[in-house]
Amino acid sequence: MWNKVVSWLLSLYSLFYPGPGPCPSLQLMPANTLDQQQFLGKWYFRAAASRHQAHIAKFKPLDSLWFSMEKSGNDTLLLTGHMHMKGKCMTESWTYRVHMHRDDLELEGKAHRRNLLWSGRWANCPECIILQEAEPEEALNRLLLYARHRDADPDVVAAFLRNAACHNMSAKRYTSLGKRIVRLKIKNELGAALPTSVCNSWITAGFRVRSVSRVLLQPGPQREIKTVSM
Repeated sequence: MWNKVVSWLLSLYSLFYPGPGPCPSLQLMPANTLDQQQFLGKWYFRAAASRHQAHIAKFKPLDSLWFSMEKSGNDTLLLTGHMHMKGKCMTESWTYRVHMHRDDLELEGKAHRRNLLWSGRWANCPECIILQEAEPEEALNRLLLYARHRDADPDVVAAFLRNAACHNMSAKRYTSLGKRIVRLKIKNELGAALPTSVCNSWITAGFRVRSVSRVLLQPGPQREIKTVSM
């Protein structure tokens, strides 16, 4: 058991310190020394990387994902995720606590998990942040890249994935918030209100639906709207 714990710690902290190889090392941002105010507000998910596909599988079906961070008490942060998946909008919240004796964040209900904050400079994005979620015995180990802007430079994602792969984290998932085709199923006539599945999380995250005057209708009793989002 002790050997497994030591192996996990060595794997986790191998990202800390520069080694003789070519892989760039992450710069830790200790949670107990940071100004919490700088992390409040909106964050956009851009990419995830891991050594195991199963660790990032939850991100694959998502069409869009953004977060809002706010303080909910002394040394307590509330993170709310706004997700769109398969025509449905969902929200989920997580509570993190900052402890003076810990350099990571404690996630409520998962005291065994380490939640480390790393500088976005690793991905050539000083205003970005990288969250590492890790559990003992490699039960979970993934890097998550978040940006302040939904239209962050694509080179940032490329740098993140390249550096992650250098650390044998080749399983990846990333989003592109540029132009995209949005398909909406409707049964009513052209000009009627759009379905409620086009929710605030889409619009806030950058999926802004164009005027219905530009749609192309498919034949059949159930019409399909196709329109370009920005």
